[in-house]
Amino acid sequence: MFVESQETVYLYGLEHEDGRPRELKRELADSQQLFVGFVREQTELTLARMGLLAPVFNGAEYACQARVTAAYMIHRENLRYLAFGYHNREGEYVREKLEEPEDWLDNARAIRSFDELETPGT
Repeated sequence: MFVESQETVYLYGLEHEDGRPRELKRELADSQQLFVGFVREQTELTLARMGLLAPVFNGAEYACQARVTAAYMIHRENLRYLAFGYHNREGEYVREKLEEPEDWLDNARAIRSFDELETPGT
C-alpha cells in the first residue's frame, strides 16, 4: 500500500523506523510491514553488491524504496513528489522527500511490464 498526500507518495510504513503502519488493523499492518521489510532487504542486497562503490551512487541508500514508489507514481497523474524513510550511512533513520524525482520516474517508465514482453514462439 502507498499513501498519497499533497502530491506526495510513499510506501505505507516507511514513515516509521520499524516499517509498521500504526493505523491499520493487525493483519494488514503485519502484511505491510513484511512488504516494507522485503523492500528494505532488497536495498541492503544492492548495497552489498555495490560494495565500496555504493557511496558514489546518489540514492543508493534508498534505491529500492524509490524504485517501488516511482513504479507506483507513473500510474498516477496527481503525484509530483516521492517520499521515503531509510537508514543513512551513519545509521540514523531519515525521512526525506524528493522534490525532483524525474530520474527515478524515467527509470520506472523504461521498465517494460510482463504484458509487454514477448515470449519466444508468440
